[in-house]
This record gives sequence, C-alpha cells and structure tokens, in this order.
Amino acid sequence: MNHTQGDKLADKELVRMVLNGQTAAFAHIIKNTERLVAQIVFKLISDPEDRKDLAQDIYIKVFHKLGSFQFQSKLSTWIAQVSYNTCLDHLRRKKINMEELREGKEEDRRFSSQYIQEGSISSTDENLLRKDRMA
Repeated sequence: MNHTQGDKLADKELVRMVLNGQTAAFAHIIKNTERLVAQIVFKLISDPEDRKDLAQDIYIKVFHKLGSFQFQSKLSTWIAQVSYNTCLDHLRRKKINMEELREGKEEDRRFSSQYIQEGSISSTDENLLRKDRMA
C-alpha cells in the first residue's frame, strides 16, 4: 500500500471517529494540520488578533462540515481549502467594512460642511467637529 492510500485510510478513520463523537480524534486532526492552517492564515492575514480568531473559526467550520468531506483529496488538503476560503471571506468582509467606514466619514464631512456653510453651526462646534474627524 502506498503512502497516499494510507493517508486516506487514516483520514477516513479519523473522520469516522469524530463523527461518532470521539473528540480526541478531532484533536488529532488539529495536531496534524495546525502548522498548515497557521501558515495559510499567517500569509493572508496581517493582524495577530484576527489570525487567532480565524484559526478557531477554521476548525469550527471543519468540525461542522466534516460529515460532508467526500475523501476526494487528503483531509489536510480539504482543511487547507477551508482555511484559504475562510481567510478570503474575512478579507472581503474587512474590505467592505473599511469601505463603509470611509463612506461614512465622507458623509460626515459633507453633513458638517453643509451646516457650516448654512451658518447653523458655531465656530466652537466647527472646531469640535474638525477634532472629531481628525480622531
């Protein structure tokens, strides 16, 4: 038996054990793949706190989706794909949130400049708004 077939058998056994409620088997899966997951997350995500959160999220997803694993590849390859997709989703959400934040700041600038132009705001209020925007 070649090494790849042995890996698939080991993968099948580990998955079967986890699906039968043996949590120690999932700890074994984590131990076998944690370096791979860490490498993917580290390369794609710069914030250390986000890295920790994403690593947890990845293994939660793996645990919940383990029953849908089809054994068309090694388990580690599938977990790597889950890791990569989770990181990409995080980056997309973060980009959307940053764009919303930038749009919100632009709306605040237009709103405050409108009231300044209309004379509805005092110079003290204008200074407070300027300091707030700078913060």
